[in-house]
Amino acid sequence: MKRFLSLALATVTLLSTPVFANAVLVDNTPVEFTDQEPVIINERTYVPIRDVFEKLGFEVSWDQETKMVDITNDYYSISLLTASDKLVVTSFVNGVLKYKKLEDPVVIQNDRTLLPLRAILESAGYELDFDAETKAAIINDTNNYNELDEKINAIKESMSKEEREFTAAPNKEAVPLTEDEKAYILGFATALKGFDSVSDIDEYPTEELEKVFSSAEMLLDSTTPPDSLKELHPMIKKTFSEVKETVLNLKGLQDFIADEPDNVKMNLTLYAGLASVVGLSSSLNEINESIYNLSVERNIDIAKEIQTIAESVGLKSNDIETTNEDVQ
Repeated sequence: MKRFLSLALATVTLLSTPVFANAVLVDNTPVEFTDQEPVIINERTYVPIRDVFEKLGFEVSWDQETKMVDITNDYYSISLLTASDKLVVTSFVNGVLKYKKLEDPVVIQNDRTLLPLRAILESAGYELDFDAETKAAIINDTNNYNELDEKINAIKESMSKEEREFTAAPNKEAVPLTEDEKAYILGFATALKGFDSVSDIDEYPTEELEKVFSSAEMLLDSTTPPDSLKELHPMIKKTFSEVKETVLNLKGLQDFIADEPDNVKMNLTLYAGLASVVGLSSSLNEINESIYNLSVERNIDIAKEIQTIAESVGLKSNDIETTNEDVQ
């Protein structure tokens, strides 16, 4: 038994003893580390994060009070809470929000904070390969920057557009909304009203939010658009689905960081909120554009008609307006 325990102890010691990695390579070029080399612990590569991510073009900042590392570039915001091993990532390209507890904890060695490289890299579109023979960690960039830039430019262009205000043409006949069209608008306004009742997500558990969204989706699904509004219907459903995903993700983040200090919660919620608004902006502007074009075709202010019907079910005007001002 003693021999078995000795062997077990030796195995654990061997597995947990840091082994220095020979190099971390970016574009086949070794990263130069200032005062702490990367190490391998339990087959995981740990590095002082600033040297690696600055080599990749990120800005890295450290908040001593919150013990939070912020790693940002034009596409991603990565926040690592070193005291609780939590990782929060927001994308400025599509508003995607990710958060998770790191499987491999932060390590303190030689008074330096070392972070598990793979988990952080993979959250921002990179892959990490390990050459067992040379003990080199090789960083591969899997981001398609042409595609990312196209998405960002499209978002910027969409958000920079001034909302076009409809003005009726004086010598053109107006085509009022039909009763079928009014009934359809009333249907989706009622669905939005159901969601509006829990718009303050702080006050509701996730299960309650999911129930409200499900009810609203059922209302939308049961509302059949007339032919004249068929183009608008899938836009509304798509945007509602994106809003649902965004709200539930933000609620999940709130729960994930509920035990963190207030200043940490404020910073992370701000990042996530901004990214989420960016993610929704294209869909909201698409709806606005469609409504404007339909208004010109019918020579009536359909946005105003929608607002009047929405107010009839208790929605305030600022609950249903989707202006560029809201998403900037």
